[in-house]
Amino acid sequence: MKSFASIDIGSHSIKLKIVQFDSDGNIEVLEDIRKDIYLGKDSFKNGYIKTRTIEDAIDILTYFKKLMNDYDVLNYKAVATSAIREAKNALFVLDQIFMSTGFRVSILEETIEKYLTYHSLSNTIRNYEDLKKEGVIIVEAGSGNLEITIYKNNKLMRNYEVKIGPLRLQYMLEDSPIVAENFHEIVEDYIFSSTESIIKYLKRKNIKNLIAIGGEIKKIRSLFFNNQSEVDTEDFEEFYLALLDKNHKIEDALFKNSLNYNETLSSYAIFKTFTNVISPKKVLIPSISLRDGIISDYISRTLVKIPGEDFDKDIIDLAKNIAKRYQSSTMHINDLEKKSIKIFNALRPRYHLPKSSLKLLRVSIILHEIGKFTKMNNYEDASFMKIKNLSILGLSSKDLNLIGHININSFISNAEEAKILDSCFSNEEKLLVIKLASIQNLVDSLDKSKKQRISIKDITLKHKKMIITLKHSGNIALEKYFLEKSIHYFQNTFGLKLVIQEVD
Repeated sequence: MKSFASIDIGSHSIKLKIVQFDSDGNIEVLEDIRKDIYLGKDSFKNGYIKTRTIEDAIDILTYFKKLMNDYDVLNYKAVATSAIREAKNALFVLDQIFMSTGFRVSILEETIEKYLTYHSLSNTIRNYEDLKKEGVIIVEAGSGNLEITIYKNNKLMRNYEVKIGPLRLQYMLEDSPIVAENFHEIVEDYIFSSTESIIKYLKRKNIKNLIAIGGEIKKIRSLFFNNQSEVDTEDFEEFYLALLDKNHKIEDALFKNSLNYNETLSSYAIFKTFTNVISPKKVLIPSISLRDGIISDYISRTLVKIPGEDFDKDIIDLAKNIAKRYQSSTMHINDLEKKSIKIFNALRPRYHLPKSSLKLLRVSIILHEIGKFTKMNNYEDASFMKIKNLSILGLSSKDLNLIGHININSFISNAEEAKILDSCFSNEEKLLVIKLASIQNLVDSLDKSKKQRISIKDITLKHKKMIITLKHSGNIALEKYFLEKSIHYFQNTFGLKLVIQEVD
């Protein structure tokens, strides 16, 4: 059995989960602890974390460190979310935590935070795959932000981030006497205006299933719905009316459990907005957390394979939907992607290409022509800027920067012309960009007509040669012309002589 700890430094609390797992991925929970601390109150209201709050956080983490030592836990991942992510003194906070506890804390970007959280959904909701096929919206109301993810036909169709989390709403609206008198009306209208385009999309796609995620809704589930994971929509909406009426039993229960009324109302209003739109039969409230996602991700990376899990599929599906919205050619993209996977897998063992870099290459290929939507001439620059500014669940801003550079460098004719527009890249990252770009350049030349006339039948590496056997149909003069240009770029990058063979 191996052990692992996940630590989540959130807006309301710091949480620790210690588990041990076997070679089949079976998990035993050893500790699951939450300590309240209001980092979000400092960050969202003042813009920074106060010294006293930092000291309190260090005290909690010191206690967690002792627990981990008691269980002999060496492997861990500690992350911070929106409260520290948006604090002006975030780097100083993390430095003080490291100096006092030895914990290295990573600040998670919103897309990575949600991606990790959703890792555990398939293990928590029994018919999750069926819901993704029918169509489901996942609404996560974090303290600072709202995350909305939409699946249809088992594909990730849309992912949105909106800065209207319940704690943020409370501090944003609390100072005005107008708000005090009309709090729930203002909150409802503000949520609607912030999500109007999403609501229109949901109506067009006829989505009928809703999954509600977030700290507040999980507490409401426990206090008022007997901890049920499925709540009838009628009961769900009746509770909202009782909340608006300031039912004494509800207010007392909130107070006893340290729940702020306005924050709870704001959180519930977010979910109520979407039940109004899609009218689901039930609201699903799974018991999942970021900690569970971190653990699931760690185990999937530690073990060779966990059956049924493909965490990159959502990233690829979302990228393809973005390309579709920009009117890119689906058949061309799929052809290039298929060819690039074959070449990457052939090169990977010899050149020690990181397995995770295939994902970056695939996304670059999928998005390589999105710039054409607004700029036909020299569209690679437009594609570069669009890619860098996208938000894709599971990809960090660093990932998107790398993908943008892979894409723009797939348009050059040799490695000496490389365009590295970010000085933050390490030499290893610069080399990886050029290697992946040269693969993209090569496969693009094999479908320049966009008529899929060429297929790769075999790839063989022999000493300093790479032999690619092709089969074609129809006239491939255009492909041959561009292939001659691509060979030079590829050979200079990998130090391989590229030999192209044709078979009937």
